[in-house]
Amino acid sequence: MLKIEAPVKEYTGISAGIGFAMGVALVEEKDLRKTQKEYFKKKGYKIAKYNSKTAVTTKSSEKTDKVDKTNTLEDLDDSTDLR
Repeated sequence: MLKIEAPVKEYTGISAGIGFAMGVALVEEKDLRKTQKEYFKKKGYKIAKYNSKTAVTTKSSEKTDKVDKTNTLEDLDDSTDLR
């Protein structure tokens, strides 16, 4: 398995046909085409072997609560233009 890290750590979406969440994608090495690998290297993505059995996980108690403020519907008032 391979771990691909996007240059933008917060990136969530699809790049070169591979789905990313928070800047990371996990893909089987056999499923990654040569053209995709070349694209990722050219664009500054990091590609490394990934072994889920030895991967380090973070305990939820060690995580920081650094979250960007985004407006919710409750934060909007009647004067907010939603167009």
